[in-house]
Amino acid sequence: MPYTDDDEERLNYLEQFTAGEPNSIVHSYSYLEGTVVYQSVLRELDERYGDNEIIASSFINKALNWPPVRPNDDKCWMSWRYFCLSMKMLCVVLYL
Repeated sequence: MPYTDDDEERLNYLEQFTAGEPNSIVHSYSYLEGTVVYQSVLRELDERYGDNEIIASSFINKALNWPPVRPNDDKCWMSWRYFCLSMKMLCVVLYL
């Protein structure tokens, strides 16, 4: 993401690069104006997703519910591989 000091641009980036429930949270603030909007969105996201145990639990549940990977399904293996890499990075971020 390009560096910017403009909170309105930051809010636009958040809206573009989030999906699902986080995007709904960001979008719910997008009609407001003012300098406190971006900080309010960050606070809301942190309250909902900033708890390390919730984040780790979400990854564990996703791993436990991952569909079976067939031996010749390269696409599925690659998805599993990328998911495992993201779990590895999550461990680094949360516990170091």
